[in-house]
Amino acid sequence: MYDLKSPTVKLPRRTNACAAEGCRGECRSWSRYCTRHARRMQKTRDPNGRVFSPKELKAYREMAADHLIRKRNHPAVLAASRYMHTCLTSPALPAAVQTEMRRLYGEGAEPLEMLLRFLAVFGLMHFNAHAIGRDVVATFNLGRAVLLTVPMGKRVSTSGREYSYGLNARVCESYGQILRDNLGLFAAQFWDDVEKTIHGPALASQALKKALEDVPMSEDVR
Repeated sequence: MYDLKSPTVKLPRRTNACAAEGCRGECRSWSRYCTRHARRMQKTRDPNGRVFSPKELKAYREMAADHLIRKRNHPAVLAASRYMHTCLTSPALPAAVQTEMRRLYGEGAEPLEMLLRFLAVFGLMHFNAHAIGRDVVATFNLGRAVLLTVPMGKRVSTSGREYSYGLNARVCESYGQILRDNLGLFAAQFWDDVEKTIHGPALASQALKKALEDVPMSEDVR
């Protein structure tokens, strides 16, 4: 009797060092990264990437919310909010992003809340660029923040067991890039305006002190 099964081929194990910066671990199987960095790559689209925490975004969210109230009738704010609304039903978005948009629409996601979550991440990028890492990490987090305006629910397996599931990192990155392309200019000017509002009184005070040092009030100016 002939054995028609394909012979087992033993592939040599890769022993290359992990491609992640600063890591000396061995690559996992045929990946360029070790297990830890391969998981980060899968989760955040960068081997050294991370998900921005609600704690570090809280201050920027509060500043963005206050400034949005002040500027609520500005044409750019109204247009940005309308853009977020169109995203919920746009057929022009990638299919995987449309799936998430349908989920948000079905759960009653508010366009203004979506915009606020986007601006919070952009605020971190504006004031603390050194904490971001590679640009792809910022793009991923922009998309992720908006797609989680309504938290992910649970799915039911064929056996009837409920389990949690997360967002696909590629979908987050794809939507994050779309947001940067369409709302990036607005967000940059928004945070420039916030910065002027924050530092305006301090700068005016410094200018006043300098003016008094250069020309004391006791001197006559003609």
